[in-house]
Amino acid sequence: MNDFLDNLGANQYQKMHKPKQVKITPQTYIDMNKEFEEEDYPFRIAVPTQEAIDKWQSQPSPPYQTPEPVDMVAEMWAEHNRIEEERKLQLEIDL
Repeated sequence: MNDFLDNLGANQYQKMHKPKQVKITPQTYIDMNKEFEEEDYPFRIAVPTQEAIDKWQSQPSPPYQTPEPVDMVAEMWAEHNRIEEERKLQLEIDL
């Protein structure tokens, strides 16, 4: 039974994580412009040729630099504690 579930899970994972190949054509842009008109959006997209689309898609992706991770919760607690310390000092001075 485990093998069946493992295979089922692996198969489902492969289906979910398989890159989807969407064919972009000039008709894609025409359809988007039509939808923009129907939704009354005040802009239109220039419709490129299939050669221009293919050239754009064949270019390598620019390198992605992952930003440094930031612990925002720790930063908020540090700010909160700093404000509390200032408030305590101000109360001691006022007394």
